[in-house]
Amino acid sequence: MEFYCVPKFKKDISKLIKKHRSTRSDVSDIKNIFETIGIPNYAIPYPGVSDNKCRKIKMICKDMGAGKSKGFRLIFRDLDKQIIFIHIYLHNQYSKEIDVVNEVKERLNYSENDLAPF
Repeated sequence: MEFYCVPKFKKDISKLIKKHRSTRSDVSDIKNIFETIGIPNYAIPYPGVSDNKCRKIKMICKDMGAGKSKGFRLIFRDLDKQIIFIHIYLHNQYSKEIDVVNEVKERLNYSENDLAPF
């Protein structure tokens, strides 16, 4: 399985690593899950986006501890043998879900040349 990301995703990761040092290993754990068992059942279709290949999952942040309202939200696109990471953010980062939807819609307007291996 190949992993790519849109340009803004790398900026998201950099900001999160400054706040939570475990971010790099947390994302690495998710990549390992994708490679070994595929897309987990708890990856739900992302609401508000017409693309049915866009999915959202909740990720545990080891630095923050466990809990439903803690951790990251990861939005990605599932294209057969490719996973394209679109957006990652803290659960409490946005006050309204519509703000996240608008950000994701903007990021989905990428070209193949914009993608970077991740």
